[in-house]
Amino acid sequence: MTACKFRIVEWKNDHCTIRFKTSQPEGEALDFCCLLQYRKAITKSKRCIRGKVPDHSQDWDPYCMHHGEGFNEPKALIVLVASAHADILKVQPLELVYEFEGQTLRYYPDFLIIWGDEIWIVEVKPDKYAEKNKARFEHITKLLATHRMNFFLWKKSAITAQPRYENARLVIRYQLCKISVADRERIRLMFAQSPEILLRTLGDDDGRSAMKLLIEGMLHVDWWSTLSRDSILSVWPIGRQEWPNERTGGAERPTGDSRN
Repeated sequence: MTACKFRIVEWKNDHCTIRFKTSQPEGEALDFCCLLQYRKAITKSKRCIRGKVPDHSQDWDPYCMHHGEGFNEPKALIVLVASAHADILKVQPLELVYEFEGQTLRYYPDFLIIWGDEIWIVEVKPDKYAEKNKARFEHITKLLATHRMNFFLWKKSAITAQPRYENARLVIRYQLCKISVADRERIRLMFAQSPEILLRTLGDDDGRSAMKLLIEGMLHVDWWSTLSRDSILSVWPIGRQEWPNERTGGAERPTGDSRN
């Protein structure tokens, strides 16, 4: 099997360097749709990968891994796919090279998400780890802002907060559901007449299509209430609007950056 060809695109300024791996040929401007995983995730299913092993020390945290990946990233990805309505979502998207406390460090965030002209870099961590490394992540936030990127540190407690995570698990089952043009238009007309409809009033086929439209962002549901046949579907966001449904922030414009 022929190995996938790629090239490295580097964004560099006076503060840090960001490297992307893309399948695009030389000379083309970076297209985030073509990004490849910069570093493959490491899971606990492997005892040893590139010398990285699970940490089985006395105070071993089941949600952490020594120099590896935890169990929280897949949970976060489920919520993102089901509810974020992102234009682009990439896993392990880049390498950040930066200085911190006198050391040159390399950082590989979990996700890159794009909504319109907003670029978000997302790191998923257990609450204790996030608090312990607060200063470093605040520094990373400022560095990414110089490249007009927003940074979000997503804690485990927020990802698995009930019932949003369980709702996302249900909705994600319909990710590959096919909706015909006729079905899509019929549902659109239904919600044009009534902007809020109980899920139970839809037939089985329309119910499946509605779940797919939730993922696309055409319809909305209260992610913080247990999803059931009595749930309300709406053309407008309803319920608590917390990240990733609502994004806040704004990266600073860079000074003296060079994007090749």
